[in-house]
Amino acid sequence: MFPFCGGKKGLGFKCPSPTGFDKYLDHVKKGLKEETPLAYGLHPNAEIDFRTEQCNRIFSSLNELMP
Repeated sequence: MFPFCGGKKGLGFKCPSPTGFDKYLDHVKKGLKEETPLAYGLHPNAEIDFRTEQCNRIFSSLNELMP
């Protein structure tokens, strides 16, 4: 159900069959392990840039907190 994946192997989203709340919660916790930039129509390297910027902000904050 990812609209922009274009048939990439191993990517997809399986909806659970109609069931109770506990089963849906279990499906979300176990079945939806991680998101991919392809799910949002982004290039696979978009995550690399995001994580790099996140690390830069963390280290910048740590540097500012040092006495």
